[in-house]
Amino acid sequence: MKDTRRDLLAALNACEKSLSEGHGLEIVEDTTTTIRFAQRYRAHFKHEDWEDEKKLRRDAVDILVILRNIAEREDNLVEEQEKEVVREWCREIRARVDRDDDVRRQMWERAQSWMQGNWDGNEWGTTPFISLPPLPAQVDHLRTILPSVNPI
Repeated sequence: MKDTRRDLLAALNACEKSLSEGHGLEIVEDTTTTIRFAQRYRAHFKHEDWEDEKKLRRDAVDILVILRNIAEREDNLVEEQEKEVVREWCREIRARVDRDDDVRRQMWERAQSWMQGNWDGNEWGTTPFISLPPLPAQVDHLRTILPSVNPI
């Protein structure tokens, strides 16, 4: 999972760099790579918010349409409006990764505070142990018949 996140962030950096310095097919290639890593990232880090997932997929399809239009042009020129749409998509993906990092960080902090909490009488992480009633006489009877059976 760390590799997926790292690869996505590296692809986002390359995509943003090609948008500011690159031309035509370089932008298409870097953005396509970023979309692939974003899809892989979504497969590893599922979310309960389906509207967010659907929006990310719709946005990726919109970006692919823009990339196809760029690739089909003879001179591979990229309009500034197209670059801005791709930049915005990159910002949204980066924001998604940051939100995921925050969620994982909060989960880790909760787990750490639970682990470092007071464990006296609560070693199992549940309410203190309640003593059980004595075993019924039937178990004692089984103990004499089957000596290999361990009592509960």
